[in-house]
Amino acid sequence: DPVDSGILDEPCAALLLAEFKQSYINSFPFVIVPVSMDVNTLRQRQPFLFHSITAVMAYGTPSKQRLLATELKNQIASRIIGHSHKSLEILQGLLVYGAGSYFFYQPENQQLAIVLQLCVAMVQDLGLSKNPKATMRKPNSSEDQCGTAFNTERLAAENRALLGTYFLTVAFSQAWRKRCTLSHTPFMAQCAHSLTERPEQSSDTFISPLIRLSELICRVNNSFSYDDIDNAAVKGDIMLNLLIANFLSELDQIRSSFPAAAKHNTTLNLQCCLLDIWINECSLHGALWTSSSEHNVIQVSLIRIQTLHRCFSAMKSYLNTLIAVPQSSVHNLSFPSWAG
Repeated sequence: DPVDSGILDEPCAALLLAEFKQSYINSFPFVIVPVSMDVNTLRQRQPFLFHSITAVMAYGTPSKQRLLATELKNQIASRIIGHSHKSLEILQGLLVYGAGSYFFYQPENQQLAIVLQLCVAMVQDLGLSKNPKATMRKPNSSEDQCGTAFNTERLAAENRALLGTYFLTVAFSQAWRKRCTLSHTPFMAQCAHSLTERPEQSSDTFISPLIRLSELICRVNNSFSYDDIDNAAVKGDIMLNLLIANFLSELDQIRSSFPAAAKHNTTLNLQCCLLDIWINECSLHGALWTSSSEHNVIQVSLIRIQTLHRCFSAMKSYLNTLIAVPQSSVHNLSFPSWAG
């Protein structure tokens, strides 16, 4: 425990938790701590989640943040890898840690892929990806950190955890140009819709647009084969122009469907800019386009030039949106806002 070990005192931990409740959920709405839950209750009932929250929110004191992160990684190795502990609380803690992973990022020792694979595995082990109405969930003798057996009733927290896992795995696949390891399903869309229809927190209204954007990111990646450009199935000006037009139309539809409360959400606006860049990025990859060479001069098509111009415009919009974020709020952005 960060408080018992002396890394944090209780008032400091309470401030970090308060900031998480008030600000961080607007950037990463997939893990919620009830407003009524104080720091002592969270420490006792959900110690792993508490540790993860303090590790991510302690950005104001980097030395303490490094200590908290080191201790948290030791817990991950011991509890999850060593003893195969599984619970919704542990999954939530991993998601918070993954969302704030850029605080602990080391290029030579990148561990985000491992953390996200643990999240995907835990989603499967806990049965969160299955529709309980369509298939009977297997009895699970595991207990959460309060000693309470898993509830067979579908909880909003479970829906958020499933969707948060998808959101982060898509962002990782986009940033590292890989295929997503977790596929979007109709049940995910159902979970997102239920949170929109019956929100427990105002941030629940941000989840459905984020998932729709993430699903479109995956389809763009698969269509343009950004993970393996040379072996892309779709090539040539005509096919690329059709795909780009369709994807941009879908992006506009998603934007126009944002709830009123979400239209000024920084994370949503940054994700739209990143997706706009993602769609038009194909203009940078010569292997996808039809080109002719006369007198050793490469002739670039007008369609590709227009796509490249849109790509630069989207980059400018992203940077302007990011620069407009108040300095006090920059640290509350989750890693997908920086991934592109």
